Amino acid sequence: SGIGGEFGVAARFTITDGLLFTPEIAFRIFNLDHGDDDVTRNFDQTFLDFAFYIRGVVSNALYLEVGPQISINTSADYDIESQNDSYSHFENIEQAPVEFGLNIGAGYYVLDNLSVGVRWYMGFNELFPDVKYLDELGKDDYDGQNVKKSVKCSFSNLKGAHTMMFKFGVTYWFN
Repeated sequence: SGIGGEFGVAARFTITDGLLFTPEIAFRIFNLDHGDDDVTRNFDQTFLDFAFYIRGVVSNALYLEVGPQISINTSADYDIESQNDSYSHFENIEQAPVEFGLNIGAGYYVLDNLSVGVRWYMGFNELFPDVKYLDELGKDDYDGQNVKKSVKCSFSNLKGAHTMMFKFGVTYWFN
């Protein structure tokens, strides 16, 4: 779990009456904490998000939207907090460089050029596809007693990790 923010630019193009295409480019920064047992990982991440929405205006002010999102991982640093110092020397985590997902949202036009909305985002691809869990390491992954520096590994099972976000936003539309 974590908290973050994003800012960017959006455009809106009328497809037909009540149906809009609203592409967005946003810079997203957030901090996540992931913990289990006596280990906590802190992830500081930044992404460049490209989202492509189809927005249907339900009434004069209410709208629903859905669209895919492609996110480019521009930086993902992490640190580990643990009672056991050997964890920080063992772990070598690297996140996927690109993420694909889907946004579903709803909003309200407060004014013609001002809208507020909520969105739910779910990422499709695995965030740590090359990170092995401790039990998955084989003898080729070790250099003597130590895990090779080139091997991506974690004490926690990160298999199947995906991004899920809830977003609240305000958009000002220049005419």
